[in-house]
Amino acid sequence: MRIFTRKKIIILVLVLAAIFAGRHFSSDSPPSGMQMGQMPPAEVEVEIVGEHDITIWNEFTGRLEAVENIEIRPRVSGAIEKVHFTDGQMVKKGDVLFTIDQDQFYAESARAEAQLAGARSQNLLAETELNRAKKLFAAKAISAQEYDAKKNAAKLATANLKSASAEVKLTSLNLGYSKVRAPVSGKIGRPEVTQGNLVQAGTVVLTTLVDISPIFAAFEVDENTYLNMQSPNSETMVELGLSNDAGFTYKGKIKGFDNQLNTSSGTIRARAQFDNADGKLIPGLFSRIRIGTSSAKAILVDQKAIGTDQDRKFVMVVDDKNIAQPRPVVLGSEYNGKRVITSGIAVGEKVIVNGLQKAMPGAPVKPVVKTAIGAK
Repeated sequence: MRIFTRKKIIILVLVLAAIFAGRHFSSDSPPSGMQMGQMPPAEVEVEIVGEHDITIWNEFTGRLEAVENIEIRPRVSGAIEKVHFTDGQMVKKGDVLFTIDQDQFYAESARAEAQLAGARSQNLLAETELNRAKKLFAAKAISAQEYDAKKNAAKLATANLKSASAEVKLTSLNLGYSKVRAPVSGKIGRPEVTQGNLVQAGTVVLTTLVDISPIFAAFEVDENTYLNMQSPNSETMVELGLSNDAGFTYKGKIKGFDNQLNTSSGTIRARAQFDNADGKLIPGLFSRIRIGTSSAKAILVDQKAIGTDQDRKFVMVVDDKNIAQPRPVVLGSEYNGKRVITSGIAVGEKVIVNGLQKAMPGAPVKPVVKTAIGAK
């Protein structure tokens, strides 16, 4: 066992004391006025919140609808002789779509014409006999009974002539109906009945036809949006995008609203009208519609300033004492790379836009103003 002498112990104590004193008065000591472990305030970049006249856009979803959606049915019975279109073809009003066998209608038309000619002859004879009977009755050469019979025969002949004329018109209509024509211009569907099949008048759908130029988009809007659009000083803009569009390609206008609000959902049905000359838009497609109202006042902040805490959104505000404070906000729509804040912050406040990760709630920060967002 090693034995320390009294002299060695004294020397060891003096050495340890010198080491401790050197550390205590080292140049690495914190500066005067700062406690051990305290960090300087984090430098953050802030924007001063301002108010802007902007176009507020509200987005909705809906479906495209045809202006006219027609089921083409035959108006006469017979065999389909020919189909004159292909699936999805654009047709014009009056174009022939189907031809039904016309032989029977030509025959009926010829029979009706013959009956009309006979009725005219009978009517002419009846009128001649009536005129002769008038003279004879005036001369008291025939009885009143015979004269009345001639008048009745003339009336009957006239009625038969009218009936024969109506029959000619009917057979002429049926002959025309044997060519099934497009009632409006639009996009035709597929033929549901092909050549050679027998069809009964009005009982079968031959095909469908939709008028898609222009075309409607149907969607539901909330009560506030509806009321804002009814303001006399409001200028409404409507744009539409399809599911594969990055933006909103089509420009349109509001066509109208339903006549009542759905009290269970708090929405009202609206229809917007869009030009569709190229026929790309077809009924049933999912659509994204956005409605813009001009000259609206709004508070904007940079997208980078918005944080998420579970299902809540917040921004970090620097108060008058340069302390970072979290502030829950309600977000509106996007606008030129920024986000509309509908509630939570006020004009003139400083919002952290860079260095958000360094700003601890309740901790001091060193704000550097990036730019003032047009505070008014």
